[in-house]
Amino acid sequence: MSPPTQRPVAPELTSDVFDESVARADPHPSYARLRADAPVVWHEDPGIWVLSRYEDILRVNRDPVTFSSAGGILPMEIGIEYPTPPTMMHTDPPEHTRLRKAVAEGFRPSRIAAMAPEVGAHVKGLVEGFGSDEPFDVVEKLSAPLPLMVICELIGLPSSDWPLFWEWSDAVIPGAAQITDERRAELNGALESLLRHHIASRSGLAADLLERGLTDEDVYILLNQLLIAGNETTRNLLSGGLLALAQRPQQWALLVEDRSLVAGAVEEMLRWTTPVVSFMRTATRDVEVGAEMIRAGDPVLMLWASANRDPAEFGPDADEFRVERDPNHHLAFGFGPHFCVGAALARLEAAAALEAMLERFSTLRVAGEPRRSPSTVIAGWEHVPLLGGV
Repeated sequence: MSPPTQRPVAPELTSDVFDESVARADPHPSYARLRADAPVVWHEDPGIWVLSRYEDILRVNRDPVTFSSAGGILPMEIGIEYPTPPTMMHTDPPEHTRLRKAVAEGFRPSRIAAMAPEVGAHVKGLVEGFGSDEPFDVVEKLSAPLPLMVICELIGLPSSDWPLFWEWSDAVIPGAAQITDERRAELNGALESLLRHHIASRSGLAADLLERGLTDEDVYILLNQLLIAGNETTRNLLSGGLLALAQRPQQWALLVEDRSLVAGAVEEMLRWTTPVVSFMRTATRDVEVGAEMIRAGDPVLMLWASANRDPAEFGPDADEFRVERDPNHHLAFGFGPHFCVGAALARLEAAAALEAMLERFSTLRVAGEPRRSPSTVIAGWEHVPLLGGV
């Protein structure tokens, strides 16, 4: 790497990207300043380029040859060398292509469509517990259990184990939960034992993946990833999306009157919440991005949450939540070879949950103070109190 002094720095702007107190408040004003004043800028600690514009981030996602995932996907992984990739997300083609081809079969459109009745039944069972004019925490009562129940069924694990997976997935996401190292080790051990036992049983999704030529270790890595990605993203999509609607009664009224808007509303929820705030890549060669020279070996952070509020792509109302937004080419699922393999499932769950909430409540409003997660990686919500009316 070239010396940091040769790179443009703006610590007064970039420090907010890594500040958990800013994440807990609202990071988007900081992102707007970055897009306007320093869209491609170096942050000296931990030593990483920060990209905030839609155009630049899209370019990085399109070029896995120049911008590799093998060097890690989170800033805390800078300098770490793994003996084997910890997830499929840490691989590049052709290895990534091999793994993705196998796991994508489990998410083929026909299989996801066939899950609709099961997803609907889970949603109905959860939403029926909400009383009118009685406040409820949508995180605890809907957003957390639903995706975990669904992903457990997809894998072939007991859906009753979802509370364990909830605690574990929060434990492995930086900043998502306050947990002791001892408890984190206990959870990691319990989950590894459960998954390896499941793989050894040659049942469920594990059996399908093994039949496609993957090794036991390949399958273990993929199931780990699915339990995190299939939970954290959809959970925070639902929590943040329903909060946005509860804060905007006129948008909720549009959906109550016209259910054909639900699919578009899900896309706007994805854009607005952007559950995965950012991911990292590593430059494999010297390359110019936004008039700045990024050197081979430099880590590059893509702020997807910033890209999805970029007025250059979404127009002057990019900071407004509109269920009728069209077009809506958001990057909430990434782009290119690493586009989220579970995107169709996330959309199915979000649409089912939104439909059920619209069926249950003619009005929706905030019933207390929502609380964000302090994570700078996941745009999470710890507590979202809502109140529905009939």
